[in-house]
Amino acid sequence: MKKANLVLSKNPSWLLLFCAFILPGCAPTLSPATPPENYKGPVAEGPVLRPSDYWIYERGDRRKTKVGAGTFLGNPRFPLWVGKTWSYQGEALRAGQPQTSQASRLTTDIQCYVAGYGKITVAAGTFEAFECQCACTIYSSRYLPECGEWSFWYAPEVKNIIKIKAESADASVELLEYKLADRAVR
Repeated sequence: MKKANLVLSKNPSWLLLFCAFILPGCAPTLSPATPPENYKGPVAEGPVLRPSDYWIYERGDRRKTKVGAGTFLGNPRFPLWVGKTWSYQGEALRAGQPQTSQASRLTTDIQCYVAGYGKITVAAGTFEAFECQCACTIYSSRYLPECGEWSFWYAPEVKNIIKIKAESADASVELLEYKLADRAVR
């Protein structure tokens, strides 16, 4: 599992989404490795990242988060193309539990698909991006049956997610700036 350098609030919806984004299981549902033969649209292969690459995001509560190469807040499964679907298992804490809680985590099932491709403007600029929509379900019937829905946008030019729009403003993020190799962009 990968861990990000995120500062989390005590907002339960942010915590559930954090766990779904950052703590995915190791057994995703397999989807085709390539788009269908008749697909004519854009395709995003997995990016080649360098250790010096980074991205700075602003959360809905105005806190800034810096992530390094290899960290994707939205857990995209490459390659991406419009119409692709995938799923994976993750973990979440019961609502109200602090991030540092030793309580057992709940197994989640996250279903995602690529809904479209087009221009999107964020603080860091305007980019062509894949819009991915995800929904989370918790397997335990003792708690909420669903843990939320969200959309995220992956921009190949930026080599990362540029925006996450979630049900909770605290769980939403937007790219402020990024650096790829020796090129800083704002």
